[in-house]
Parts: sequence; structure tokens; C-alpha cells
Amino acid sequence: MRTIEFQIPQRYDNDDLHCFELNTTGKSRGGHIYGSRSMSERRIWMQLIAESLTNRFATKITTNFTRMGWAYVREELYYAIDNQTVKRMDLRKARCIVLQSYQDTENNPRTNDRGPNMLIDGPDLVLYLRMWTSRETKVWCHIVKLDAHNNGANLDQQQLTKNDIPVIVEKCINFIYAHGSMSEGIYRRAGSGLLVSEVLTKFRKDAFAVQLTNDSCTEHEVATALKRFFRDLPEPLLGSNQRQYLYEVSKHNNMDERIRMYKAALDQLPSISYKTTRKLLGHLHFISSQSSKNLMSDKDGISSVSQNHQRDAEVVDQLVRMYRHIFPEDPGELEKEKHMLRVLEKYSTSPQGVGPNKTAYDVCIELCGHIKLPVHELVLEEVVLNDKLVRPIHHEEKVLEVVLKWSYWDEIDRKHNYLTIAPLSKYWEFLLEKPLPVSGELKFADNRSRLYKLLTFQFSQGKLTCFKDKTGETILHSWNIEDVVWYLGHEHKRNPQSRWTITFIEINTHPKRTKNTPYFGNILAWNDASLRANWLSAMLKSRYPNNLAPPPNLLSI
Repeated sequence: MRTIEFQIPQRYDNDDLHCFELNTTGKSRGGHIYGSRSMSERRIWMQLIAESLTNRFATKITTNFTRMGWAYVREELYYAIDNQTVKRMDLRKARCIVLQSYQDTENNPRTNDRGPNMLIDGPDLVLYLRMWTSRETKVWCHIVKLDAHNNGANLDQQQLTKNDIPVIVEKCINFIYAHGSMSEGIYRRAGSGLLVSEVLTKFRKDAFAVQLTNDSCTEHEVATALKRFFRDLPEPLLGSNQRQYLYEVSKHNNMDERIRMYKAALDQLPSISYKTTRKLLGHLHFISSQSSKNLMSDKDGISSVSQNHQRDAEVVDQLVRMYRHIFPEDPGELEKEKHMLRVLEKYSTSPQGVGPNKTAYDVCIELCGHIKLPVHELVLEEVVLNDKLVRPIHHEEKVLEVVLKWSYWDEIDRKHNYLTIAPLSKYWEFLLEKPLPVSGELKFADNRSRLYKLLTFQFSQGKLTCFKDKTGETILHSWNIEDVVWYLGHEHKRNPQSRWTITFIEINTHPKRTKNTPYFGNILAWNDASLRANWLSAMLKSRYPNNLAPPPNLLSI
């Protein structure tokens, strides 16, 4: 027997049958559906069958489950071992749940077909699961993903970070830190209602997949979305049962006693509520410390926590002002705030500071006078991995977003990165008109391999496609050009015996080096410069069809 799972009710002799399905191997392989007129009887049958398969799970699990079955499991590079205690993974913290294409290696167990593996990426554990058939693997992936992405109404039903903070809260606060700390009217100016609704809808669908950028929304939309999220909670963040008590504490005359009572009251909150409260109050404390720049009044920030009750507002006002006294001091948090403040002040006061909306073109305009070249003959370059990889930044890209993405990289991959100005003539071979589409055999290595394979590639209609062989019938990989960022060159540990290479990474994934993926990005290698120029020209013109080169800076006379 492979699996046992709930099924939707069915009709038989004018009665509702509560069904379950057994999926078996052998001569009678396939799905067999059984039904009972009683829900409790179905539950007992499923419990008895589950306990006959294994005695590893506690009764509270076998009496109430949706689906149970066998799978090959791999934890990073280690196989699960018999006689271990049952392990539990909190799906609310699963950053990624995907199907990975089958790789014919010794690590992959032999099953009925070469269907995909299922990957669940948690904060402390990466699980690879493989069922007996590809259908079973896909069904499990669908069920697990539905449960993991089921962001309900309550705080503890949200997708969570490894620190038990709802992902929506973490991402919104981080975005406001970077783009709104010194913005006038933060938490006071309302964002576009349509954009706010779109932001909240995306977070409800899959919070980990949401990428907040200035291209899609402003700091005011994000702040409004955060306020609406807290206001829509069925249970207030500070708890409805403590509302009267907290108000009475706020009226206490003795400051030390008031702090002690606040601490005791907050300690009574559930773990997720307590950590979220601390995160939000710390954020508001930092934002209010910049009130001389962002002009935020006390009530602006308070409105993000309180639910339009005057008493709540008084309590939150005190909690924000007394934040450093109520919560244990965290040296790491203090140092992070000091560093962030130094960076923000540098950006806001420097005459050539890089603000959140400054583009590569704006930087070139400011510096073209020093270089003695007109702005349309300049390009801003991103140089990473100890000068091994170089990328021309499109003139409409936000510079701060280019730099901030480095924070997701490993320390060794970001510590010597920088931006520099170069003459655009350096890239003329990529800007000239080239025929489309392009195809041919290229050397390729992904982030798991140092060795290169000769594979057939094609770039057409904005998509880079890799085929298994020259017939082009079987697709191994496919990338939309707008979903990748590419650099000229390759890291020195992966020499393809060619000077004409590019390294590319996917925009929405962070290039982390692990035991399974020890290298940076995917590499393509050509045999000569003209072939590479032909391909890159096609990619650039597909990505930026109407404004590839920067425009001249026209002066009014």
C-alpha cells in the first residue's frame, strides 16, 4: 500500500458516503475507494489502516490526518534512518515547495518512472521526497503546498519566518526601513487602494514569493497594507482580554512599576503575538526617532497597531516610547539600527547619494561632468565576485535595488562587489543589429556542477531554452529573459576553456552556496566573441525592445 487519503463524499443508494482512497502496488495497483455512511466510522477505518502500516506516529496524528503514505526522503545530503523519533516540520516556515526535474544520479532512488522529486525548503531543514510514481509525488506536492500557503485570518495562521514573525510583517517592515524611514508622511499618507489590495492578495497567496519593489508599489502602499493587515485581524495584536488591564497600567503614576506591569502583561501573549508585537514596536520606535525627517506624529504609527480605540492609542503610544525599557536589549538589533541609520543618512545628505528611486541614468548624469563624456555614452556597471563577473546595468534600473540584492548573497560572494562607470562603447558589439532567433550548441554548467556539458540552446520570443539533444523535442531547462540577470565572465573555479562566457542567475531566487549547489549561477560558454555578441544582442533587444541605449540629456535653451 502506498497511500491512504480522504476523498470527497459520494452518493450511493440515495445516501451520502464518506469516502477514503487506498493506493496500492502489485496486481491490483491503483486507487481503490471505500465509503461509509458514518464519518466517525471512516475515521476509525483510516486510523486502523494507518496504524497497521506503521507504529511510528502518535495516536493524535493517526486519528486526524488528510493523507498518509510512503516516500523516499533525503534531508540535504543525509538519508533518514530507521528507529529515529518522528520529526515535525512547520509548513508555515517552508520558504519553497516545488517539484524538481529528475536527475539520473546515485542519490535518486529507483521508482516506477522518472518523474520529479519534491523539495520542501525550511529554515533548518531541506527535505527531498520521492513517491513511487510521479502522480503520487505531484499530488503530495499539491496538498502540502495548499496547506503551507493557507494564510488564514488569524496571526498564527500566517506563513512565518524562522523567528516566528509573519512573513507579511517582516517583508513590509524591511521595505519601509529601506524606502520609507525618511519619507515625509510615512504611515500618514494613504497609498493607492487598488495597489494596497494587490499587495495583500499576493501575500495571502504565497507570502514568501512576494517581492516588494519600487516598480510595483511605494512605501506608502506598503505601510497602508501593513496597517490594514493588523486592523483586519479578528483578535487584536495585544489581545482583547488585556485591553482594560493595559489601559489601567498606562495610568499608573510610578514609571518603574508601569514598565514592570507592561512586561508582565506582554509576557502573557502567545509566542507569535509577542514576537510580532516586539518587531512592530521596535520598528515604530525607529521610525519615530526620525520624525524630524519623515514628520511622523505619534498617532501616525499608533494607528498601525490600535484599532481606532482611544484607550488603545494611549497604550501603544507608551509602548513605543518606552520600547527600550520594556524589551530586553538586543546588541545585534541596536547595531543593525545604527548601521541602517548611517546608510540612510548618507544617502539623504550626500549630494550624490543613491536614493531609493535613483536610476543608473541619474547616476551617470551626476558623474558625466567628471568623466568628460555625455550621459548617452556612459553605462553603470555592476562588478561582483572579485571582479570576475561584470554586468552593464540598464539605465532605468534602480541602483539601490541592485545593491540591496547583494544582501541575500553569501558573504564571500558580496564582500568585494561595487558599481563603476564605463564608456558605453565597451558594449557596442552587443547593441548592433543582429538576426533573431539564435540557436546552437553551447557549453553549459549549472550551480551544482563544475564540469560542462555540450547542449543545444535556443533563444526565441524572449525565452532561453535548453534541449536534451539536437532534435529539440525534449526541453531540459527554460528561462524567460525578464526573469534572469546575467554577467559577463565566470568564477575562476569553473574554467570552461573559453574567454567568452556569461553567468546568469534567476531574479527571484537567492544564489546561496550549499553542499548541493556549491557554485554561483549557471554558465554558458561560446567558442568566439562574435557568437557570444550575437546571442547577447538578441537577449538585450528582447529584454529592452524600445530603450536599450540611454537617451541623451537634452538641455532647454
